[in-house]
Amino acid sequence: MRCVFRFAILSLGMLLVNASWAEPMVQEPYGVYISLFGGVASTPEVTGSVGSSATGKVRYHRLFSGTSADNLPFHFGVGLGYKNGPFRYEAVFQFMRSKYLDLTTGGSKVSGFSGDTQVVAGMANLFYDFDQFHTDSGWVMYLGGGAGYADVENEAKFSTASLNTSASQGLFALQGIAGMGYHFCQEATMFFDYRYFFTPSKVDFTGKRYQNHLFTVGLNIYIKPQSNLA
Repeated sequence: MRCVFRFAILSLGMLLVNASWAEPMVQEPYGVYISLFGGVASTPEVTGSVGSSATGKVRYHRLFSGTSADNLPFHFGVGLGYKNGPFRYEAVFQFMRSKYLDLTTGGSKVSGFSGDTQVVAGMANLFYDFDQFHTDSGWVMYLGGGAGYADVENEAKFSTASLNTSASQGLFALQGIAGMGYHFCQEATMFFDYRYFFTPSKVDFTGKRYQNHLFTVGLNIYIKPQSNLA
C-alpha cells in the first residue's frame, strides 16, 4: 500500500526533479520487471504519395495545434524486462496512432480528407542506466535503443469514396531512447523519456520512411526485486 500511495502522489503531477520531499530509496531494484508505458506522439508531416490516389503534403494532428481529444496522437506499450547491473533488457509491444490533419496538393488543401497511420511493433530494447551517478534522491538517467518489426498501416479517405485507399506493410524498425527514472519504492520505478521511432526503409504507401517522436511516461514493476545481481 505504501508503494501504491506514493505512485498516486506522483501521478498527480507532484513529482519534481528536485523531489527532496520524497523519502529517498538508496538501493535501486534489480531483477525481472513488467513495464507499462504510454504518452503523446508527434508525427512529422510527409510530402509524398497517398497510396495511388494523390500526391502532396500530409500533416498530422499534434498536441498543441488545437487538436481535440479524439484526434490526439498517442502511443502505449507493455513489456517484460530484466535488470542486471547498469544494463536493462526488454521485449516490448508498442502501438502508435496519428490521425491526418490535412492534405495539401497543388498548393490547395483537399476538402473532405481524413485518415490515420497506425503502427503495431514488437521491439527488443537495451538500456544503460547511469547508476554511478545515482544519488539518494532516487533519480537515475538512462540511454537506450531498440530494434524490431513494425506493421505500418495507412488509411486515407476522400470526399469521393472511389479514391479511398489503405495499405499495411511490415518493416524493420529502430528506436533511440533517452530518459530519467525515479525509484520511488523498492518494487517500482517511474520513468519519463523521449523515443525516436523510425523505419530505415520507405513505406510504399507514402514513398517515405515512417518516423515518430514519442514522449513517454511509464512504470517498471519489479516482480521479485533484488539488491544487486552484478
